[in-house]
Amino acid sequence: MKTFFSDMMFKYAGWGVMGEFFLRNVGGFERTANNELAMSRIPRGTGFNIHLSRMMSKKHEVAFRYAGVTPPKEYEAYQYRWRTKAAGYTYYLNKHRIKFQYYFGLDDRTNPGTVPGLLHNLDNRIHSMIQVELGI
Repeated sequence: MKTFFSDMMFKYAGWGVMGEFFLRNVGGFERTANNELAMSRIPRGTGFNIHLSRMMSKKHEVAFRYAGVTPPKEYEAYQYRWRTKAAGYTYYLNKHRIKFQYYFGLDDRTNPGTVPGLLHNLDNRIHSMIQVELGI
């Protein structure tokens, strides 16, 4: 398995922009009629994450994110194509050592293949997350 990861971050005057790119290749596996489901469990392909945030004050931040994963053409029948769009709010305590975060988003999952065991496609499925981070 070979994985390549690249990221960048830029912050200025309360604005933050982050971008990430992922590439994963897996070699040494042959696809057969007996291992089609197993092939879907070995993620490969390209992924990205774009994140834009704005500090509204010293303790309040809003953020927007768009991320996705795309399998290689030869594995489209065995893996999902994911897309996530999300908006979030963060509240910082104690000089950013403690943060409370909430995200609300919409997920898309597409699989053009017909491999048994893969879940159904979905468009704009709602997801939400609450997170508490305790820093050192």
